Amino acid sequence: MDGLPTTLLSLSLMASITPHTIAGDGDTSLSLRQQIIADAGEYDSLITSRSAVTIDPIAFVQFRYIADVQDQQDTQDELTVGFVNSRTRVGLKGNLAEPNMDFFMWFGFTGSGASILLDAWMNWHIDEQLSLRVGQFKLHTWNEWTVSETKQTFIERSVLDARFASLYGQGVEATWKNDSVKLIGSFNDGLRSWNDSSPGNKWAASARAEFLLDGDWSQRADFNSFRDEDPFMMLGVAGHIQDGDTLAGAGGSSIYTNDTKIAQWTADFQWGLGGSAVYAAVIGNYEERPGGTEYDQYGALIQGQVFITDDIELFARYEWGDLDGQAAAFAVSNPGATMEDTLSVLTVGATKYYAGHAMKFTADAGIAFDEVSGAWGGGGRGWQGDDAGANSQFVFRAQMQAIF
Repeated sequence: MDGLPTTLLSLSLMASITPHTIAGDGDTSLSLRQQIIADAGEYDSLITSRSAVTIDPIAFVQFRYIADVQDQQDTQDELTVGFVNSRTRVGLKGNLAEPNMDFFMWFGFTGSGASILLDAWMNWHIDEQLSLRVGQFKLHTWNEWTVSETKQTFIERSVLDARFASLYGQGVEATWKNDSVKLIGSFNDGLRSWNDSSPGNKWAASARAEFLLDGDWSQRADFNSFRDEDPFMMLGVAGHIQDGDTLAGAGGSSIYTNDTKIAQWTADFQWGLGGSAVYAAVIGNYEERPGGTEYDQYGALIQGQVFITDDIELFARYEWGDLDGQAAAFAVSNPGATMEDTLSVLTVGATKYYAGHAMKFTADAGIAFDEVSGAWGGGGRGWQGDDAGANSQFVFRAQMQAIF
C-alpha cells in the first residue's frame, strides 16, 4: 500500500499540467517531471515516517443455484428453482502498529444493489492477553454464527441459525485470552440491533467462554480439519440477556418486537482430527413478548466431515429444534401455514477445494422430515415455509465461492 499515495499524487499533478506545457521545451518538461517525482517522494516519506498503518481490501462472492421441492395443500408438488447471487461483499481491514489497533469494515449488497453495513469496528490490543473492541460486530453467543460465512462447511448455516443467531449488535466488547482459555464479554444494544441509530431504552449483555483442549486458537476459525492440520479440540459456553426496545435492524431483519425480554444460552464442542472433524451444539432461547406471551425454545445440531482426498471433503449435519408454540402464532398471520413446531432436517454434501476457502465449489442436499414452519426463517437458506399437512421438503444447493 506504501506506493499508492505516490501513484495517486503523481497522477494528480500530471493531470494539472496543460498539453502546451508537456509539449514545450524539452529541458522544461524534464524539469517538471523531476519536480513531480521529488514532491511525491517527499509526501511518501511523510506517510512512512508516521506509525505504520496497513490497509488491505477484501472482496467476497458466493453464487449459488437452489432447487426446493414442496408438497403443499393443493396436492401438487411445488418446485422453486433459480440462481442466487447470495453474497457479494467488499471490505477493508488493517491495523495501526502503535497503539496496536486493528479494524474491519464489511459491506454487503442486496439483490437491488443497495449496500448494507455489516461489521464496522476497531479493536485495541491493550496487551498480549487483553483487547477491547467497539463498534458493530457479531455478538459471541451461538458459535455457528461467529464462524465467518467465508469459512463455512455447508453452503449455508443451519436453519437453527436462521432463528437463533444474534446477527450484528452494537456495543463494547472485552476479550481476555491465554494459551488455553478465552473469555469474551460485551455490553450491547441486543440481538439483531445492527445499523440502529436510535439509542432507545434497550440494554443487553453477552458473554462467552472457550476452553482450548488441544491445538491452537487459529484452528477455531472454521469447522474443517484439513489433512495437514494438527488435532484440535475446543469446548465453548455462552449466554445472553436483554430487555427493552428491540426494533428492526438493517433490512427489517429483527424478529423481535418492542420490550421483548430474552435469555439465551448455548454450549458447543469442536474436535478436529487432522482430516476429519466433528462439531455439536445445543441452544436454549427464552422470550417474554409484550402482553405476556412466552416461548421456551430449544435446538441441537451435530455435524461431521471427512476429507477423502487432500482437497475433496464429504460432510453431513442433522439439526433438531422446537419453537414452543411460535409456529401457531406464525400461522395466525399466515393462514394455512403449518403449526408444526418441531424442526428435523438432515443435510449431506461435498466440497472441492481449489485454493482452500479462497476458492471452492460445494454441493449439498437436505430433507426435512417434519413440516417446516415459516417462523424458522429458513427462506434465505433455501427452506420455504410449509402449509399444514405438507409432506417432506427437499432442498438441493450448489455454490461457487471466491475471496479476493
